[in-house]
Parts: sequence; structure tokens; C-alpha cells
Amino acid sequence: MANLTPLNFTSNSTFNVTPVNLPFVNQTFLGNTVNTYLVALIYFVGAVLILKLLSFLIIKILENICKTKTSKFKEGIVDVFKALQLPLFLIIGIKIASKHLAVHATITKVLDYVLLIIITYYVVRAIIFVVRHASKRMIDKRVKEDKDVDTHLLSFFTKAIYAILWIAAFLFILSQFGVDVSKVLTGLGIAGIAVAFALQSILGDIFASVSIYFDKPFKPGDYVELTDGREGTVIRTGIKSTRIKMLRGEELVISNKDITDTRLHNLDRMDARRVELDLHINYGTPKKKLEKIPKILEAIVKKQKKTEFFRAHLKTFKDSYILYELRYAVKSKDYTLYMDAQQAVNLAIIDAFEKEGIEFALPAQVVYIGDKKRKSSK
Repeated sequence: MANLTPLNFTSNSTFNVTPVNLPFVNQTFLGNTVNTYLVALIYFVGAVLILKLLSFLIIKILENICKTKTSKFKEGIVDVFKALQLPLFLIIGIKIASKHLAVHATITKVLDYVLLIIITYYVVRAIIFVVRHASKRMIDKRVKEDKDVDTHLLSFFTKAIYAILWIAAFLFILSQFGVDVSKVLTGLGIAGIAVAFALQSILGDIFASVSIYFDKPFKPGDYVELTDGREGTVIRTGIKSTRIKMLRGEELVISNKDITDTRLHNLDRMDARRVELDLHINYGTPKKKLEKIPKILEAIVKKQKKTEFFRAHLKTFKDSYILYELRYAVKSKDYTLYMDAQQAVNLAIIDAFEKEGIEFALPAQVVYIGDKKRKSSK
């Protein structure tokens, strides 16, 4: 009957695995005895179990923290730890077990590379999770501030960051494989300069879109006026261009760089629309009636809803009429309400002047012939 070598405990209570004295365990396969493979298997299983146990404990602690104080970020960390399990643990276990085996240097190097790739992969995933969480918080904040905000641009740059992270991870792995990454980066730099020169206008529009996104001069749904007098409603801002729905119904596509280089009036952010009205009164109007005009105008404006009276004055004397100025505001950014209020004021002025016998001046000139004067219309 075969004898089993007992497990020994040293005086300092450390655990030692001693070879098993069985007939077949001394047989050699691929440069290692069966006994050595058994020892390596014990180390492999032990390493995987310890890693699983540590992962289980950390996940449970994080889940308890999330229960006491809910946080999407903490829940995301739990998900990351859950993902860091079997593939990584197996490779670490194999790596530890291989230390107790006589293996070819190539196999050791392959295991090192596989472990490096897996660790790099999970590190990038963890960073992407943080970036995604920060991006989502920014988007939620912008949407909370303004429900009509366009979040496509931030989503685009988030994906661009993902791409940069994966490219950086790939270059890092290449450098660990012995590839001269400096030459690759130099080549990419030269290619980048060439592409930048070739795509100057496109890159200018992209940077302008970034400026528009963070500066927020307008948002989708805002009514804007360009310097050339064209007006319309902003539909959306993309990477290269902004689309505006014009008053006549057509869609204007204008590059983002042109928008940032020009002056743009955001009419949708007005709290009130100012009205400047000039009235031409006939020279034959009596003084008492002329004195009544400012008060008449003030009463008419104050009678209308959503209007604020500023002033009404006899400004000056022109060749064929007396000039009065009326200034007031309509307390609404809606253009239709603005025109309705202005129309109501104008009709009320006509009605009040008819009752008072005040006449508007017509373009006319007075021609003197001898002792007579003749009035003729222009």
C-alpha cells in the first residue's frame, strides 16, 4: 500500500504543500511531474477562490452602501466589480500556477501579454464608465435647465473620448509588445497635420460647434435674426452646421463658423418688444388739441394689455407736419401678440383723433402766387 506524505505545519503556523508520494505522481509530462501539476492546480484553484471571495465581499460592501444611500455612480462601481471576474481571475490563477511549473519562456510571455491585455481592457472600461457617468450628469443638468437643449453634440464628444481611450490602450499594448510607438505617434502627428490642413473649414465648424454648445447663444426653438435681416427658428445645431426654419417655410443651413463670426440677434430672449411710433400732425391743428395729444397717447397705451408706456412728446417741426414721438413696449416675446397690441394701439389712436378732430398731415407743399397761396399735394 502506497504511503502518503503528511501535510506539515511549521512552527510559525505557515501552510506548506509537500509532494504526494504515489507511484504515478513522479511520472513526467511536458517537463513537469504529475505531482508538480497537482501543486500548481492547488495554487490555481486557491488563487481563483480567494479572488472570487474578495470580489464577493467588496461587491456586498458596495451594495450595502448603495442601499443606505442610493447613487447611480456607486451602482455603476458595483457593475464594474461584477465585470472584473472570471476572465481576469482565471488568467491571474494561471499566472500564479505557472510560477510552480517548468514552462517554456514563450508560454510565460504569452500569459504576461494576455494578463496585460485583460487588465488594460478592464481599466479602459472603468474609465469609460466614469466618463459616461459624468456625461450623463451633464446632459441631465442641461435638460433640467432647458428641456429643448440639443444633447447630440455632447454625445458626439463623449464617443470621441471613448475612441481616444481605446486608441491609447492599443498603443500602450503595442509598446509593451516591443513596438516603437514613438514612430507610430510621429507618423500619426504628420498625418494629423496634413488632415488638419485639408479639413480646415470642417475643423473650424467643429470648433465653432463646441463654442456654440458651451456659450449657448441660442437653443433649438429660439427665434433668431441674422445680420442680413433674415429671421427664423433654430431647428438644431450639428457638428458642422446649424439649421434654421425661415419665415417663408424654407430651411436655411448655415455653417457654425459663419454663425460665430457674425452678429446674431436672439429675439426669443426678449422680455419685451419696443415700439417706436412717429405721428405726423397737420399744422392747422389748434394749440389746445396739440397739448392733448401726449395725454391721449398715454391713455391709449396704458389701456392695452401687456403694454408699458414710456413717453409721448412733440419732438420737432418738419416742413409739412408737426412730429410727435410715441414710445412704448409690448411685454411679450411672441411676435403675433406684439403685432396685435401694436394694431390695437394704432386703431385706438385713429378713433381718438377722429373724436378730437385732430388730422394727420399729408405730404404737401404751399406755393405762394402773388397775394394768394395754393396748397398742392406732392
